[in-house]
Amino acid sequence: MDEIFEKIFKDKKANKEKLLMYGFTENENCFLYQRQIMEGEFKIVVKIKDEQIETAVYEVETGELYTLHLIPHAQGAFVGKVRLEYLSLLEDIGQKCFEYDVFREDNTKKIIEFVKQEFNSSLEFLWPKFSNNAICRRQDNQKWYIAFMKITADKLGLNEKEPIEIIDLRVDNNKLNSLLDYKTFFPAYHMNKKSWITVKLNSLANLNQVCDLIRESYVLAKDDKKKR
Repeated sequence: MDEIFEKIFKDKKANKEKLLMYGFTENENCFLYQRQIMEGEFKIVVKIKDEQIETAVYEVETGELYTLHLIPHAQGAFVGKVRLEYLSLLEDIGQKCFEYDVFREDNTKKIIEFVKQEFNSSLEFLWPKFSNNAICRRQDNQKWYIAFMKITADKLGLNEKEPIEIIDLRVDNNKLNSLLDYKTFFPAYHMNKKSWITVKLNSLANLNQVCDLIRESYVLAKDDKKKR
């Protein structure tokens, strides 16, 4: 059950406005939600505070705590239905009230805010199994102009395996090689190395240069005949 719970909320953070719209009540930065299940026989209580999520199921008539749905080997049609309704509610909350919170580097956050302000772009997490990957695309033709990823440094050929955050950008073929320094700029990871470049964001010194490259990538995405 813990694995399923983590899968629903892994790399995600609660959105306050969405919680309130969903029906949560707020009291001193604590968000509380209750829903009856099993035709009113039980109620699920969800509490969210300081990014911590607590849940409980109670018998409505007695007020007693019910826990059989949390025991993997507990079998039977009744406990199975309680477990199903419990997980269905958590999955719905996770989908409608939580957002991915994968990227923690200061430079990454600044770039995410830049593309939001400059192009009205938001990160799209297209692959649930790969929540460390996200993209932004043009609204007019749906083509990608930037990809965000969290990988280990050795995947860029560096002699270390520490987690790093990178972006992939489209680059004009004529200037691609002149940018490569194998410290900040690398041949594209997981993209076409002839038309994309990877930027290592950890300890990035010149954010303005990268923002200019993002603008160029956005323009190049308009004319590219390929899907990406």
